[in-house]
Amino acid sequence: MPRHRHRSEQYHSLAADVLLLLSSFSLRGQFIAKAVLYGRVGVSMFPDDLRLREIYTYALYLDGRIDEAIDVIQSAQVDTPNVSFLKMRLALHASKPASERRAAVRSYLKAERKT
Repeated sequence: MPRHRHRSEQYHSLAADVLLLLSSFSLRGQFIAKAVLYGRVGVSMFPDDLRLREIYTYALYLDGRIDEAIDVIQSAQVDTPNVSFLKMRLALHASKPASERRAAVRSYLKAERKT
């Protein structure tokens, strides 16, 4: 028997999905500031939603706000291929020691092999 979702869960999911779509469409239209705004709202409302955290990080990266992007993605609870990719890109653009940049690339390649 399928489990019916509670109404608050449905609204949570819908709101998170809408913020994700707004962020995605803003990035696609090259409205980076809007994508950052939607991403920030999404992460503050739904801190456990990895999709919103990833897109917010990417928007910050495109906006040149590397240090903020690093802070956002470092708090991700899991290390998916997307998270590893973002960490690698940020490490390559930040003023990190070569050893940290190499470690980020290795982590990304390792995550890619798992998929």
